[in-house]
Amino acid sequence: MRDRITSLVKWASALTITLMSVYAVGPAVEAKLFPPFSHVSATMVGVGPDFVDVIVTGVKRRDCLLRSAVGYSQINGHTVLSQVTMLKQDGTVLRYDEQRINAGAPFVRLARIKPGGDNVKVVVETNCHPFWSTTQTMVDISP
Repeated sequence: MRDRITSLVKWASALTITLMSVYAVGPAVEAKLFPPFSHVSATMVGVGPDFVDVIVTGVKRRDCLLRSAVGYSQINGHTVLSQVTMLKQDGTVLRYDEQRINAGAPFVRLARIKPGGDNVKVVVETNCHPFWSTTQTMVDISP
C-alpha cells in the first residue's frame, strides 16, 4: 500500500511540474512559432498634436479572439499608455462588430493612437484557446 501511495505522489508531482512548465513557457513559444498575425507592417500616415495615425497591414493566421490593443507612446522621455482606436477610411470609428477578420485573410486597418509621441508601440492580446492569452507587438515605429 505504501508503494502505491509513493508511486501516486511521484506521478502527481511529475504531472504538476510538467503542467507548470507548459504554462510557464507555452505563451512565449506559441507567440514565436504560431503568432496570430504574420507579415505585419505599419506605416505612419498622420501626426497631429495629440495623435498618430498608422496603417497596419498583415495576414491573420489563426482564428483568435482579439481581447485588447494597448498603445504605448514615448513623450518627453516617459512611456505613457495610449488609446488605440480603429478607424474607417473616412475617419469615423470602426465599431467592434465591424472589425472581424477571418483566419487566413489579409487585413488593412487604420489605427489612431492617442496620445501620440516620439515612439509608438501597439501590443495586441488574443485568445486562441482557453489555456492562456497570446501577446504580439503589431506596431513599433517612430515618427
